[in-house]
Amino acid sequence: MFIKVQRRAGLSLLEMMVAMGIGTIVIAATVQLYLQTNRAFLAQFNYVDLDSQSREALDRMSQQIRQATALTNGSSTNLLFIDSDGAMLSFTYNPVSRRLIRTKGTSSTVLLKGCDALTFLMFQRNPVGGNGDFVACTNASACKLVQIAWTCSRDMITSRAHTESIQTAKIMLRNKK
Repeated sequence: MFIKVQRRAGLSLLEMMVAMGIGTIVIAATVQLYLQTNRAFLAQFNYVDLDSQSREALDRMSQQIRQATALTNGSSTNLLFIDSDGAMLSFTYNPVSRRLIRTKGTSSTVLLKGCDALTFLMFQRNPVGGNGDFVACTNASACKLVQIAWTCSRDMITSRAHTESIQTAKIMLRNKK
């Protein structure tokens, strides 16, 4: 009489190792996709937030510079105006703290954080013959137009990402006599 030996259904060691290897690859790919998606979301959020702050700072500066009656002093990092109410108004860029600061009287407000570079340029009243460009000037009393340009960035998890390459505008002093 023969005894029939029944084999139990199961996985061999080789089959188990192959299944674990494939499972590990699938999990690693899923984790990598998750991390990449989070980085992209963070970069997009940083861009939108920094762009919003840049636009708000530019809007506030534009409004106040247009209403100023005179530019009394100017450099590539600092502008000093006489505001429409006669008070002194200044915009100062501090490259160490990477901030643009507005000061009126004794009150200071940070308009923009995260500025890698900011430059103020001054121009005269009259444009150059027909091409729309203005004549650059170094004398604040001759200035009728101010150009502002800045580059901003944000720190992300692993590196600094330039989420805003440049913001620039030319602002005419409307109330200057």
